[in-house]
Parts: sequence; structure tokens; C-alpha cells
Amino acid sequence: MESLAENCLPITGSDLSGVDDLDKPLTTVDRVRWFDVMSAYNAAAKEAKEKGAEKAANAYRSVAILCSFHTHFDNAYEPYTAAVIMNGRRSLVPGDLSNADLDSVAALRLKTKEPLLRARVGDILWVRRHDHIAAKEASADYIVAAKALLNKGNQILAVDLFRRALQLGHWLGRENDAWHDAEAATLGALKNLPVTGERSLAVHFLDILVQMNAGDAAELAAIARQYAEKALGDKQPSRARDYRLHEAALWHRAKDETNERVARLEAAKTYEIEAERWIEGEKPSYFAASGALTKGIEALRQAHGDPAHIEELRQRLMRYQRESMKEMKTFEQRIDISDAVRQAVERVTVPDFREALKLLAFSMPLVDPDTLRKTVLAEASEYVWQSIVDTSLIDESGRITKNIEPLEREQSKHEAGIESRMFRHASEIDWQIRVSAFIEPARRQIWSQHLPSEQEFDFLVVDNPFVPPGHEGIFRRGLYHGLQGDLLLSGHLLTPQIENSIRYILEQRGVDVSNLQSDLTQPVKVLGPLLDLPETKKLFGDAVLFELRGILIEKTGYSFRNRVAHGFVSERECYAPEGLNLWWLVLRLCYTPLILGQQANEEPQVRNADTR
Repeated sequence: MESLAENCLPITGSDLSGVDDLDKPLTTVDRVRWFDVMSAYNAAAKEAKEKGAEKAANAYRSVAILCSFHTHFDNAYEPYTAAVIMNGRRSLVPGDLSNADLDSVAALRLKTKEPLLRARVGDILWVRRHDHIAAKEASADYIVAAKALLNKGNQILAVDLFRRALQLGHWLGRENDAWHDAEAATLGALKNLPVTGERSLAVHFLDILVQMNAGDAAELAAIARQYAEKALGDKQPSRARDYRLHEAALWHRAKDETNERVARLEAAKTYEIEAERWIEGEKPSYFAASGALTKGIEALRQAHGDPAHIEELRQRLMRYQRESMKEMKTFEQRIDISDAVRQAVERVTVPDFREALKLLAFSMPLVDPDTLRKTVLAEASEYVWQSIVDTSLIDESGRITKNIEPLEREQSKHEAGIESRMFRHASEIDWQIRVSAFIEPARRQIWSQHLPSEQEFDFLVVDNPFVPPGHEGIFRRGLYHGLQGDLLLSGHLLTPQIENSIRYILEQRGVDVSNLQSDLTQPVKVLGPLLDLPETKKLFGDAVLFELRGILIEKTGYSFRNRVAHGFVSERECYAPEGLNLWWLVLRLCYTPLILGQQANEEPQVRNADTR
């Protein structure tokens, strides 16, 4: 973590005379990533300092800081974010640079001949000072660097640089050379892709061209269709789906409704193909096939597919779900809290980002209400004072927010008392352990290992029955920032979405989620009444409902939704177990492939034998 001093760059306040080899550390970088560039300059700074070359060391360290900003080019309005966010603190961002620092950035730009580095420092000058000359030159430098990286096998960063070149060209005006050059370079790269191991490279180019509204829509749609057909021929339905969805977006831009609908239907059909591949594989998995078919049904609904075919798929889904139960196995996992962080990191350290996220979502169990009830009753029996003394919960201002009354003989009050103690136990013990022992260390590992872009969460939110149409971007951004560690933003984005998602799922199942008032208006049910509906319990199961109630609305739990809605949640709470558990639960709900048609307690069972 960098300390936020008045000046952030070590070179600030001194001239750069004598610093003549600013690009030398880049020669030690094999596969270029910004993290690698930062590390190379940090190593060069250390070496220079040991040799007594203080000015060179300061220059190298300054470049390392500028390269430490995490690129977030998915969001043109906030292209750089903190690389590390932890416990409410963060690493440096461009906004921390002082005016004197920015003068040093301008001087460093004149000292480098390396397009990649010159583009980065010029971009920072644009972000902070709206330096049009620096932006124009940065766009051109990004193009040169992107072409070089594309030919050297570093395709993903290359695509990111093309994206930023287009963004800078857009800000400078689409009538200017910067935009036309960036558009032509990106289109040329798409049409002349090198033969590489990155088989889905074209989809990344289509993605930025669609986002930036660049190129001829009909021409690009035809290219997307060709790639989709090739992917199907290569038996890669998920990749074909990506291309079909881009084709649909391009036909939409071209105002061709007929071709757009055809493309969306073809994209939906790829889920059916994917499901069949899971059944016919060497190790058939009805569980995975059910997940693919569930998303396929949702995609067909949104594309206004044939109702008869949708119903046929629903019947097939129910059959697959019954078969999937034979695949479920129970295993025990003993967790020693002193060793838990290492185990969590090892658990999610896999090369595939999607698999790592899935392991994060499902490697820890939900709280089992039945087991927790027995624990609470055992504690009440052992510690008699809990059964005879009132307990009051207070907020940060000392106001009483909830009274937990003694356990009484009257059955209704007795049950209410037990339930209150269950939510309190979960919030103070179970959910705290889950965050400390697993969620937080696993989150950090996945972020540092994969450094995903926001768009890489599309697979999780597009055609997801838990994500209502038009809300994909909100979920995508909330999940991305949560993984990054910005729980302040993710908590405020995702918390209100849960209620609407539950309402959407129930409506898709034909459940009336409104209330008819005496004035004949029909306001929709809010979260509490929604969770009380028997249909909600049937769809989600007791464990999910307990988590939703405890984290979101119960006063002896976190009451996070109510506290966010009324502005009571502090910044600290967003980064505390409250915010992390909320983000993790949404990730799990989005990842649950059978969120429709199968109760949550029919998932693979994981028992935590010892969490002390």
C-alpha cells in the first residue's frame, strides 16, 4: 500500500538530467503485463539504489507507481482503479497525484521511446489534466504497442490497448484522425488475426467494436456469424454463443430486427447443444447439463422462442434434474482456523478463472438452520441466564435496535426467541468464520492470480435466470468490484438487486407478487413478504432463505439491506463480514445453475465438521 503523501512520486521535486535509459527495465520483461512492467521497474529501482544511483532509482520507482494503477478500460469514465483494496484502504490511483507529480509525469513521457510506457504516462496526463496532445499521442502509441503485442502472443493486453485507443479517439472527437486511426487499426486487427492459441480472440475484438459503436454493423455481424458457425463446427457451443450474441447486438445497431431475432434464437440453441454434450461426454454430468438447459430456457424466453419447444425443454430439464441427484455426494471438511487461509488459497488456485469463481462460490456451505437451531438450544440449556435475561442490541449511536426476549414457554414467543438467537449466532460466529477462513483469502487469491476485466463476468450474468433482463450490467459491475475488493461499491450495487431478482423469478413461475390495495393500486411486495411466500421457500430452500433473511433484513443478523436503504451502513461495515458475505451470497446465487426448478438444499452437500 502506498501512503497518500502530498507528492506520490519519488522523482517529484528533482530534474531528470542524467536519467537517460528509462526504457531499460522493459528489456527484462518476457510476457508483458502491467504487473510485470511494475515489477521490472521496482527491481531496477532497487538495483540502482544499491549502486548509489539515487536519481535513477527514484525515476524507476516513479514509473513503477504509474504502472501499478489497475486498468479498468471496461469503464471509459474510470479507466484506472486501485490494484489493491483491503480493510477500507487502497493502493494509489491517478487522482492521488499532485500537480507537482503530474509535472514529473510529463517529463517522464519525454524520456521514454517505448510506445507502451509512453502511452500509459500520456493517458494519465489526459485523465488528470485533459491534455489533448498527450491523449492524441497516447492513442497512437497504444495502437503501435497493441500491434506489437498481438504479434508476440500477448493478445489479451493487445485487445485492451486497442480498446483504450478507441476510447481516447472518441473523447477527442470522432471527426478527428485519432478516432479514424484507432477504428481502422482495430478493424484491421480483427480481419487479419494471427494464428494463435487464443481461439476466442475475435470475440474480444467484436466486444470492443460493439461497445464503441465502431465499424459497419452489418459487415461485423457477418464476421461474427462466420466465427459462430466455425465454433459450432469445432464443437464449441459456448464460444459460438458469444459470437451469436455479438451478431445480435450488431444487427440491433443496424436496425435489422429479423436478423437480430434469428441470431438470438441461434445463441439460445447453443445451450441445448452444450447440455447434450455434457450427457454424451466421457464422464456424463446431468448436473452440468441441467445448468446449461436452465440458461437455455431463459434465453429462449427472452428471445420469444417457440413456447412448445420451451415446454419440451422444461420437461427434459426435470428429467435431467432427477438424474443429477445420483451424482451428489456427501463429504466432510474439517477446518482448522489456523490453517484455513492456506487451504482456501490452495482450493481456488486453478488456471481457469471461471472454475476458480465457482470454487469460491461453492466450496463453503451455507449455514444449516436445523443444525444452528440445535446449537442455540444447547447453548440456552448450558448457559441458563440466556433463557431468563433480556438482551438488547444497540447501534453505533447507542440506540436500542432490537430486544431479544427470554425464551418463554408460550410456543410462538419461544420460537421467535430461538430464531432471533439463531440469526445473532450466525452473524457473530458462523458468518465471521466463513469470511476470515475462506471468502476473503480466496477472493484475494483469485483477484491477484487472474486480474479479470469486468467483461469477463458476462458468462455469469447473461441469460442467467437470477438476473432480470436489463440488469446484467449492474450485477456484472457489482460482482467485479466485489472481487477486486471495492465492497463499498459492490454492496450498494448488489443489495437492492436481490429483492428484484426474487420478484422476477417468482413472476416467471406465475406467482402474483403484488398487493391489491383498497384504492385499487397494486404495489409489488417488498423483500420481507417475498421471502415469506411458500413459493419462495420451495424455489430456494431453507438454507438460502435463512442467509437472505439474516444478511439482509433481520435485526439480530446484519440487516444489511435495511441499513443500506436508509443510509445507516458505514464504510467500515461495507468492508467487514457484512459486505463480504452479501457479495459472496450473490455470487453463489448467480452461479447456482439450477436456481429454477431445484431447491437450494438439493445442491452437493458439504458438511463442515469443525469450525472452531
